[in-house]
Amino acid sequence: MNKEMLSMVEALDELLEKFELIEAKRRQEEKIDKLLEKKFELRKRVHAVEDQHHEEDHQQHKASTVIFKMASSPPQAARHHLLQHLPPVRPLDLPPNYPG
Repeated sequence: MNKEMLSMVEALDELLEKFELIEAKRRQEEKIDKLLEKKFELRKRVHAVEDQHHEEDHQQHKASTVIFKMASSPPQAARHHLLQHLPPVRPLDLPPNYPG
């Protein structure tokens, strides 16, 4: 009977070790999932910032193009080109202390 009890205890110990390993693996997988979610969120933020920078670069390029075209055009054509491509200034866009 003593040998049978020893075998049962050993079997229970093995089951407990397997259970602990399974539980440790589950916790690791949860941590990996959380890390992957954070990585995905960070990538989304990075892409949003990159898109914003690309848009700013595009706007600067457009403005530079307008300025270069104006500089290489006769004054009348430059004025016309400027009025065509720059956004209109509305009175609300002027600062309150603007003279005029």
